[in-house]
Amino acid sequence: MEIATFSDLNYLADVLSLEYRTTFSNFFIFRFKDCIPPQDNVDAMHFTQFYEIAITRQDYGIIKHNNRVYNDLHNSLHIVAPGSLLSYDEREDKKSEGMSILFHPNLFSPERHSYDIVSEFPFFKLHGSSVYKLKEEQLNELYKLYELLFEEFIRNGSDCYRIIQAYVNVILYKIKQFTANTHKVLPITRAEQIAYRFEELVQARHHQRLSLSEYASCLNISAIYLSECVKKVNKKAPKQIIIDYQILKAKSLLLQSNRTIAEVAQSIGFEEATYFTKFFRKHTGLSPKQFRQQP
Repeated sequence: MEIATFSDLNYLADVLSLEYRTTFSNFFIFRFKDCIPPQDNVDAMHFTQFYEIAITRQDYGIIKHNNRVYNDLHNSLHIVAPGSLLSYDEREDKKSEGMSILFHPNLFSPERHSYDIVSEFPFFKLHGSSVYKLKEEQLNELYKLYELLFEEFIRNGSDCYRIIQAYVNVILYKIKQFTANTHKVLPITRAEQIAYRFEELVQARHHQRLSLSEYASCLNISAIYLSECVKKVNKKAPKQIIIDYQILKAKSLLLQSNRTIAEVAQSIGFEEATYFTKFFRKHTGLSPKQFRQQP
């Protein structure tokens, strides 16, 4: 059976048997207590095309996120990036207490692209997952913002969209503030720690074209060990992760700036525009010029 991709937020609302729907294609918020677990004939496993941040006070279910299983997310944030494979099983005798927001980059004005979001809010990861335990006062402060956002969403009054944009921005910057010096619940293993540090390093060195050995040297480990750890955790080779970030930045610059192709190439570490063009075409199917000219 083909795994569903949730690109329609009201389809997600149907699967969760929620009474309310969204009038926006790029934003949704729901409360856990309003959800009814999917019937046995409904496959709840899905790929998400949205950024999602769930805040949980009490958790009585099991969340499967890519290759991880979580069964204790009390007082936590669970942060999901697009492309993640998710499923959730709720216990029939108890309801979890929490809320979740989902949004697409085009919620913002001007629109933010994936690269911008990952760069501005490092708690979002393209690979792997982020789970943070919160202090009680942090949880309460964020939860109040979620509740205000939910009330505005349900009311759907005048200027609702702009108010939602503002609340989402405040929530994102609050999370950035709270998680700046906080150790994640994960990674736990040595391999997960290395994979996480590697991805942080790739983000920080996006303007350079470092070899795998150079990244390994920065982490004081061998290239072979780095490759083993990253593949084990992310199911992707380090080289592919580097490429993913390079393509994201290139797309962002092509869409949002008037830089020449040569300038974009230099921004992601290519000295020659011709090599960059070949690289971009190989991984997107389009030349940089064709990508930029798309409607």
